[in-house]
Amino acid sequence: MAKQQSMNLIEFQRKFATEDSCQDHLFRKLKLFECKHCRYQATVTVGTVMEKTRTDLTKWFLAIYLVAHDKRGLSATLLSAEV
Repeated sequence: MAKQQSMNLIEFQRKFATEDSCQDHLFRKLKLFECKHCRYQATVTVGTVMEKTRTDLTKWFLAIYLVAHDKRGLSATLLSAEV
């Protein structure tokens, strides 16, 4: 598996600025969207923490970025204020 390159916050915000760019990224990671047997169709967020929430993917992606890049840990209170 190829190692992901680290990006700074500005690069991250440019790459994931829209819902479409976030969905495209998830689409490349998650290939299965329809059951071959029952034909059940699912969105790219099924099976993730983002499933069935009304929060935009851009906010989810930013929250994940902030948590992953904070070496000290990030409290839920601080995260909610940032995102």
